[in-house]
Amino acid sequence: MKKVIAIKQDNVPHCPVCNHTLDCHTGTNHNHLPKNNDISICINCISTLIYVVTKDCFDVRIPTEEEQKELDANEEIIRIKRIMMAVKSEK
Repeated sequence: MKKVIAIKQDNVPHCPVCNHTLDCHTGTNHNHLPKNNDISICINCISTLIYVVTKDCFDVRIPTEEEQKELDANEEIIRIKRIMMAVKSEK
């Protein structure tokens, strides 16, 4: 079973697309804190995001056009986003 790691910090990041609070995460095949340039998907709007990690905290940003093209071609990300959209539509 995957662990959900809640990250406690003073400034909790928000999705730059929908402004949803991003207060925890889980990995697809690991259980580690996010590293700089790791990929995230907003649970609310299902936008693909990129982690920006510093020594004291983390944030997320919108991918560049080049990064977005690579992400849009990534089969694992496509599969995960489809599952997330299906679950969201059932609610």
